[in-house]
Amino acid sequence: MESALRIGETTLVPVVEIRSTWSAGRYGICFSFRKQPTALLMVSPIGKKAFSMSGEEMSFSEFLSQFPGIEQALHALESGWAQSA
Repeated sequence: MESALRIGETTLVPVVEIRSTWSAGRYGICFSFRKQPTALLMVSPIGKKAFSMSGEEMSFSEFLSQFPGIEQALHALESGWAQSA
């Protein structure tokens, strides 16, 4: 998850995928990293909506199943919002 952007009562949370590769050769080791946006989560008083990068809306349960472990990060983020409000 990237830094959230708060606009009024709506918060946009970009979700990114980070991939790393490496290879070892005769003259050393080469590392490569790629960061790519994969989804966008919109949180508002009305509810939570998730969108793929193609703009298609997905259900929140589908979003959680595609990004395991993100639910904990969302709880931490929401706790921070409550403290800053």
